[in-house]
Amino acid sequence: MSLLTGRAARPSTISPESESSRLAELFQRAATGDTRAFATVYALLAPRVWAMAEAVTCDHDRAEAAAVQAFEGMWYAAPSCPSEPEAATAWAMKIAVRRSLGAAGDPRRPALGPPATPDRRGQHVRQVLLALPEPQRDAVLLSCYGQLSLGALAFALELPKQDAAALLSEALIHVAGSGLVSKVP
Repeated sequence: MSLLTGRAARPSTISPESESSRLAELFQRAATGDTRAFATVYALLAPRVWAMAEAVTCDHDRAEAAAVQAFEGMWYAAPSCPSEPEAATAWAMKIAVRRSLGAAGDPRRPALGPPATPDRRGQHVRQVLLALPEPQRDAVLLSCYGQLSLGALAFALELPKQDAAALLSEALIHVAGSGLVSKVP
């Protein structure tokens, strides 16, 4: 269950290690123009990318635009994807974070229109995420929505593992202090 949304995560049928290895190989094939390989990348990453985009934008249309832009970015940048399995997943989810934040716009400006579904909890999640300092926000998004391991998170944030863990811990303490998480068992 996600700490931020209260929604259950989709069960995965393969281990994170197998998925990461498969993604690295699929991105290498996509870099040569293999559209079937990229379709598989989409199938593997779409649930995470969509969840992240929805949480950040709190608007279905903006989330859709962010997800499309994220996958377009992954397609065009596939030749620069790292070949290490954890790094490939981190690389892809970092693109998704950037596109989601870009679609969300500046948190200091009012939204272009009302959200498609005026959900107070969703708005609160968005406000808490956008209020975090950028490194903490990235850590939460990549960890909770990108489902990255600590090693992959460290790679994405370009930090040693212990620093990535500390950054994520600080961010989650801030999120808990926001009232978003009422109790952690």
